[in-house]
Amino acid sequence: MPIVAGASRSLRNTYANMADKRPSLSVKFGPLTLSYPHLNAPDDKFGESYYKADGVDDPNSAAMKQAKKILADAIKTFGLDADDCNLPLSRETIKDPNAPAGTKKPKRVETGKLVLKSKTKKAPALVDANVRPINPKAVEIGGGTRAILEGFLSPYNMKGQDGISFTLTGVQIIKLVEKGGSSSFTKYEGDEDAYTYDGAAGDSLNIGSDTDSDDDDGEPQGDGGLLDI
Repeated sequence: MPIVAGASRSLRNTYANMADKRPSLSVKFGPLTLSYPHLNAPDDKFGESYYKADGVDDPNSAAMKQAKKILADAIKTFGLDADDCNLPLSRETIKDPNAPAGTKKPKRVETGKLVLKSKTKKAPALVDANVRPINPKAVEIGGGTRAILEGFLSPYNMKGQDGISFTLTGVQIIKLVEKGGSSSFTKYEGDEDAYTYDGAAGDSLNIGSDTDSDDDDGEPQGDGGLLDI
């Protein structure tokens, strides 16, 4: 059952109208671990309000192998060049933990994990593992939450650079970590590794570093080849 099954008709129509403006593919990723999610309310730190859900995992996890396959298939479907296509998937980076104390802007170093980025101006549907609607006022969804991300991929061309964006429409919470604490929200009825993938398809994708992550001071770190949607 699609995650957005619990969304209102007007919300579904809004996303349908957005998707109709350009080719799109409905997709589902995960389960992934959310990093600094903004799902209870939009993030308006930089003057624009977006709901965000960045999913992180090991490159060799079943979920990330599946994600790479989905994106590789999307590149072919949209007729893009796999060697020169910006993707919403990149190598995760963090501030260098070994930087000298007091360093104003420490360099960013790779964590060895991949991060799948998504955001949207419209509130995504939130459901639990049994696809029951979640009231965003009842729980604070924090980093470390395990979730499945649903939405659509679309091609774009920005200043001559082709890419693919991932617009979020729904989030299925598998295990909740609340802000300021930790708790199990609901048990997932099934194996998290049940998502299958076809061999190593997609492993040759040109995945760059996540250089557009906001640092702790709220400053964007470049563009990283990801589309602002």
